[in-house]
Amino acid sequence: MGLSPGMTCCQQKGASVSDPPDLIIFNMTTDEKQVNNPLHGKTLEFILKQLVWHYGWEELGTHVKIACFTNDPSLKSSLKFLRKTDWARKKVEKLYLDTFD
Repeated sequence: MGLSPGMTCCQQKGASVSDPPDLIIFNMTTDEKQVNNPLHGKTLEFILKQLVWHYGWEELGTHVKIACFTNDPSLKSSLKFLRKTDWARKKVEKLYLDTFD
C-alpha cells in the first residue's frame, strides 16, 4: 500500500485536511516480523523429532523434566502436551536452540 503524491501517512484519499486523520497501518508480512526469530519456519513437531533423534527419549527427559518424555513417551502425546502447556514448549524450544543453534 503506497501513499499518493502529496499525502502524509495520516491522510486518506478523499479526506480533506480538516478531517480527523486516520492512521494508515502498514502490514508487515510474517517474514518481516520473524526476521530475528531462529525458530521461524520450524514446527513443534520438527523440533521435537530433532531432539528425540539427537538425545533419545530417556536423555531428553533428563534435560526437560516432563512426564510425557519419561513415562511411555510418544511423539503424539508429547506434541499434544507441549501444544497445551506453554512453559514446557518454551523449555523444549530453548533446548533445541541450545543444541542446534
